[in-house]
Amino acid sequence: MFNLYKFRSVTDISPAFLQKLGVKCLLLDIDNTLMAYSAPLPPPELAAWTQSIQAAGIELRILSNAKSETRANTVAAHLGVRYSYNSKKPRTKKARALTADYPDKKKLAAVGDQFFTDGLEGVFLGARSVLVRPLVLSGRGLMPVMRRLRYYAELPFRLLAKNGEELS
Repeated sequence: MFNLYKFRSVTDISPAFLQKLGVKCLLLDIDNTLMAYSAPLPPPELAAWTQSIQAAGIELRILSNAKSETRANTVAAHLGVRYSYNSKKPRTKKARALTADYPDKKKLAAVGDQFFTDGLEGVFLGARSVLVRPLVLSGRGLMPVMRRLRYYAELPFRLLAKNGEELS
């Protein structure tokens, strides 16, 4: 099996939990993980969480499938972290390039709201994977339907994931 954990929200992931696992760097998804698709900037509570993680000596990097460099750059600049956009997760050259300075991939954790992209990226890297609940499952048109279908398709993996909050 693989190292898969789950949390309600990215801000529920504590430095103590990451230190217990030996994680030195988090690869963070943007959309529906750090912030809603429609949000122009990360919410204020994310800055405090970012500071607490970094104060514990854990590096943060953004690995996003967002096609817009502007969005990824804006979020990364707001949080003060490195980023890669249009990464085409899972199993990407961009993820390997972004993590080349971590030869021991067990020191990495991929964090996101989707198992089939974010979670599998962690698996393929040989890192840990952390799933959070999607921030938004609603919206207009077919997107909310597709998000819900994907969420339910991923449900077995979410059920198999260890509850990170119990391990913190």
